[in-house]
Amino acid sequence: YFMSYWLHGMLSAAEATEDETVLTEAMSYIDTMRSKARKFSRVTFESTTSGTSRKISGFPLPLNQWADKYLGWLWLTAPTPQPGVVRINELYTYQAAGAIARAAAVINKNPAWKQKFGNQADRYVDFVEEAVLHPWYRDAYQKKIPWINEDPTRLGSYKEWNDKSSHLGMIATFLYQATGKAEYRDIAERIAHAFKAILRPNGKGWIWDEGNIEKQADANLIQERRLANRTSVGNQTGVHDTDHSNRESHLLKSDLQAGIGEFTIDDMKRMAGTVEESIWKGTKSDPHFANYMNGSNLPYRMRFEPGSNGAIYFGWVFAGAYSRKAYQVFLWMQRAVLAHSPLNPSVQLNSTPAGKLALSGNLVGVTKLLEQVLHSGITPSPTTFLLAHAA
Repeated sequence: YFMSYWLHGMLSAAEATEDETVLTEAMSYIDTMRSKARKFSRVTFESTTSGTSRKISGFPLPLNQWADKYLGWLWLTAPTPQPGVVRINELYTYQAAGAIARAAAVINKNPAWKQKFGNQADRYVDFVEEAVLHPWYRDAYQKKIPWINEDPTRLGSYKEWNDKSSHLGMIATFLYQATGKAEYRDIAERIAHAFKAILRPNGKGWIWDEGNIEKQADANLIQERRLANRTSVGNQTGVHDTDHSNRESHLLKSDLQAGIGEFTIDDMKRMAGTVEESIWKGTKSDPHFANYMNGSNLPYRMRFEPGSNGAIYFGWVFAGAYSRKAYQVFLWMQRAVLAHSPLNPSVQLNSTPAGKLALSGNLVGVTKLLEQVLHSGITPSPTTFLLAHAA
């Protein structure tokens, strides 16, 4: 799950600079991840952190019906699974697999890399097939995408956008870029159109699902209570929080670059407008991003301080390619992060080892895209990425 943050930053830097050493380092991490996956014959599939067997959107979970044809990573979070039963977290699998799918796309879009590393890219595609497409999309969901309400009678209905839609959409987009297969494009298009349908203008920016999210949703997650002796207050605003909505900014940017969903540059400029008008609350010397995408700094779950849920390094940062102002505020955050300056909770949140590398690597990619989109005259350099990598 967390390794995906590192990998996306490395892949952004590698793609923008065509630095093969960065690519091969990312590939070495991916190969280690793949080596830790295993096939299963008796599985309880989990989609939440509840720690108990349950249904996914009304679909009964198979306990011992699946043969040894799927790959997955053990979910080692407590409580420890009982003997003979292992848990695979669907959301965590999607997030990790997305970076692997993107690596295949980065390799195959570069003619020299495709010739040199094409066999590895094929193996990455096969792995994502076995870990995501086969067990979930085809077998569990029968080629229906539950979170966009394609089969509400069997899989339940959703009134708000679900993280797994964004992850599966990006996975399908990256696999389509890597292979050109129509099935992947079809999945990506369906998710893209569903997301575009819920976007609503909000000043210069976007908002989605406003008022659809129950206040105090996720207020008492077992895992969160276990991690700290503090009670989660859940969602306090009824809109999506800044941290989790990184995924939608990444989804829109990825789809736009791949020609998926009829998104336009103006759509991504509006995503940048969300950063400028709502999320950004800081100054050059004190960078700060709000807890919620509407600009609210009310607490979220167990993040009580203003800005303590203002992570931007793994998705919102891509909006910087479509706005000089958004690009500038992300640079200010990067400067604070690399200076090891815990100015405020927002800087602290983006200063994790994964945050440092992902923000810097993604900014290298954003710098190149900014030149292509806005003719900024700025060329990408791996220097800041390498500084973050060393840190």
